[in-house]
Amino acid sequence: MSTNIRTKPIESFKIVGFTCDKCKNDFTQEYSGTETQEMLRWLHVGGHDSVIGDGNFIDITICQNCWWELFKDFVEIKLYGFDSETGEA
Repeated sequence: MSTNIRTKPIESFKIVGFTCDKCKNDFTQEYSGTETQEMLRWLHVGGHDSVIGDGNFIDITICQNCWWELFKDFVEIKLYGFDSETGEA
């Protein structure tokens, strides 16, 4: 019986640094590995009647401190595997 597995080569990339679009700080993996893990990257295409325009692109990268500053009033933090409403795991 033969194995029916098909493969193809893929190319992958590792984030080694970025510049925050809000504070303009430059972060590298050597500076802080956490920053490259906790950054927010949003790529989006505007749809019909979008405020950014139909078919226009959003491309923003912001560090964790800037996204926290912008969204902290709207974020609900949940512990992994923990229901904050019931207190149950």
